[in-house]
Amino acid sequence: MRPIPQGTLFTDGKPKIEVSGFCLDQAEVTVAEYRACTKNRSCPALPDEVRLLSPISENEQADLSAKCTGRGADEELPATCVGYEEARRYCDWKGRRLPTEIEFRWAASGGDDKLTHAWGSAPASDEVVCWQRPRGACRRRRCRPTAGSCRAAAAAGAGSSRGVAGR
Repeated sequence: MRPIPQGTLFTDGKPKIEVSGFCLDQAEVTVAEYRACTKNRSCPALPDEVRLLSPISENEQADLSAKCTGRGADEELPATCVGYEEARRYCDWKGRRLPTEIEFRWAASGGDDKLTHAWGSAPASDEVVCWQRPRGACRRRRCRPTAGSCRAAAAAGAGSSRGVAGR
């Protein structure tokens, strides 16, 4: 987990929003990690098809669903096609929570650093982001946080040691 410092989020046409410090996982929840929650009977099985609120054609549904990692994907790929309730249950099982919309936007924008992309200023590549890969391994680095980094940050007033998101 990585401490995300507090700051001020400026939104389009809306007043600025103060964001408290919090901790956020550095990598997505993997298929293997989510399946451990399922094995523990705390989470439902990974979905094998996309569930959207807006209607789409059968072809679009099939194309999107083919990318769901619930269809026997590599265990190290990010768990996909997971809805809010499944994500919430996973976080509960891990003793964490999902980020609020404001926290997510703050972290994705790089906070006070105003990053070009959520992963930094580098252009998108397999080295910095895992994307559009329904099968096969990503060359992503498995981030391992410094022991106690979020607890230390929380003790210093940066936010909750409970943390948010996956691991």
